[in-house]
Amino acid sequence: MTSTANCLAGDVATGGGYDTFGLLSAINVIENAPIPKAAGTQAGPATGWQTQASVTLLGGGFQSYVVCVDQ
Repeated sequence: MTSTANCLAGDVATGGGYDTFGLLSAINVIENAPIPKAAGTQAGPATGWQTQASVTLLGGGFQSYVVCVDQ
């Protein structure tokens, strides 16, 4: 499962993460990182946050959040 949170147009991401809700089992976070993910200065500033995880039982989930600043 993947959850993505994006900044408003023109804003830059300064941080982020994820929240869980109603989970009946453990969550296995595979990736929790800013996007875009390209390496180096050509990637530009982060404009969102993405979390990828697996949950063994249904009945809940997770949601990414992003903290943005106006540019």
